[in-house]
Amino acid sequence: EASDHASADQCSSCTAGYYLNSSTYACIACEKGKYAATSGSTSCEICEAGKYAPTNASTVCTNCKAGSYLNDNSTDASMHDEATDCTVCAAGTFITEEASAGPCSVCPFGTYAAEDHASSCTSCSAGSYLADDATNASMHDEATDCT
Repeated sequence: EASDHASADQCSSCTAGYYLNSSTYACIACEKGKYAATSGSTSCEICEAGKYAPTNASTVCTNCKAGSYLNDNSTDASMHDEATDCTVCAAGTFITEEASAGPCSVCPFGTYAAEDHASSCTSCSAGSYLADDATNASMHDEATDCT
């Protein structure tokens, strides 16, 4: 999507979210999966690991939510162009922070995560325990894993 935000005789620069095509002096919107944070950009950057840009002309990338991750580190814009590019942690695993490059961690001793997309694990109820210490997600994916 080209625009006339800049031309050679105006000595101006493109706004954030756009880059200047050096041969046509047209401002071109950054494609999905890429961004230009500042005005005057001559190219768009692919979002870093843990982030995506779902619209054209992005000025920032959106963080994957806690409980999910995106491990491509700025190599392929098509892996950063929609929220579904963020891989959801399966039950029994978690990620606490947003914008994570992953991978998900298995819940530690005495805890479980019964749902996908967990940002934390739940402690076993009083009087019960779960002996496995983060070795097998299937041993941490429901409350009944606590005995």
